[in-house]
Amino acid sequence: MINTFSKNEKEFAKWCDDGYPFVLDAAAKNDKARKFLQYLTSESFRQASTYDLHKHQRQAILRSIYAFEVLNKKDLLLNVVTGGGKTVIIAAIIAYLRIIHDFNKFLILVPNTIVRQRLVDDFEPSSPTFVYHIFHFFFNHYDYLKDQFNLHIMEQGSNSSGIRSSNIILGNVHQIYEGRVNLKLLMDNRNVDRIAIFNDEAHNTKAKQYNLLLKKLEPKRFIRIDTTATPERLDGLHPDSEMIYEYSIKEAMRDKIVKRIVVFKPDVEMVKLNWKDE
Repeated sequence: MINTFSKNEKEFAKWCDDGYPFVLDAAAKNDKARKFLQYLTSESFRQASTYDLHKHQRQAILRSIYAFEVLNKKDLLLNVVTGGGKTVIIAAIIAYLRIIHDFNKFLILVPNTIVRQRLVDDFEPSSPTFVYHIFHFFFNHYDYLKDQFNLHIMEQGSNSSGIRSSNIILGNVHQIYEGRVNLKLLMDNRNVDRIAIFNDEAHNTKAKQYNLLLKKLEPKRFIRIDTTATPERLDGLHPDSEMIYEYSIKEAMRDKIVKRIVVFKPDVEMVKLNWKDE
């Protein structure tokens, strides 16, 4: 995929140097948005959080907010290496939307139950690894907002009515496009006119079904963030969102985010072929 953000790098750098000037629909929003981004690079954030953000995580967050607020783009893709902390990036953008836009409905899609369980540990408020206990994105008088999150997990046998009352909805992609009740509850919920969609491991989604699902959700989509380490699929398809940031394996190894990769080559002389495909 082509990084469409490259043509905006100079303007983006100036925006950062100028202290993140916004032109939102209210002066109070502009001020809150600027303070939020300044806070992410502050000593206050580092002291309040268990860990600091890595440089590439900040860049992914800043580019996402710039693309959404300044460039008016709503379908974004972050290409970040496996192990690069994509969940924290998602959590930061959720916090931004909650504080600045008073947003309260977040749909996180995953490709399988393994990824889902990992995100349950990160977004369940009662979990010891709840992301907002580790990263203090809700600062000063916004701190109480993190206690208002409640998680609904879409899984077999669960009560779908939790979709109405919960503000973070987590589930496998197929549980929406195969589970018509879940989709109906999302679309028919009159109390929610906007949904922020996060698609983790976006390359794993079945392109045809996923595109159909996004089309159905489009009337309520406020923003969509796809995250993946490998946007290019073997079948030649890829998410139709715009790639605005790329953090590669090479860069992650340089920054010591991931360990050096070792590729093992098998001893082919020990392999016995039983049949031949002409």
